[in-house]
Amino acid sequence: MGTLGTIGSKSTRRQAVQFGGPVAKPRALAAPGGRPRGVRPPSARALAGQPRPAPALQLTRRGLAVVVGFFAALFAVAAVVVVGSFLSVSDAPLTAAEVSALIR
Repeated sequence: MGTLGTIGSKSTRRQAVQFGGPVAKPRALAAPGGRPRGVRPPSARALAGQPRPAPALQLTRRGLAVVVGFFAALFAVAAVVVVGSFLSVSDAPLTAAEVSALIR
């Protein structure tokens, strides 16, 4: 929004000067609770001719529950695999025969 400043001259009349661009002013006061007078609503034909953007992926509550359940099950299976792999490693030390078999 621009601000108004004044330029003084020798006469008593002062001229208003705008700084920062034009400021929009309504031509008529708005009707209470509705559109301003003189402004027509957009026609249905104009709106119908415009292409609509593709709708975003919208899931129902059931679909969302299925997706969340799938990822929870996938996480649980991954946790079981990691814990099972960790526990399957033996703590027993290797014998000389096992070491020589690994080196060959």
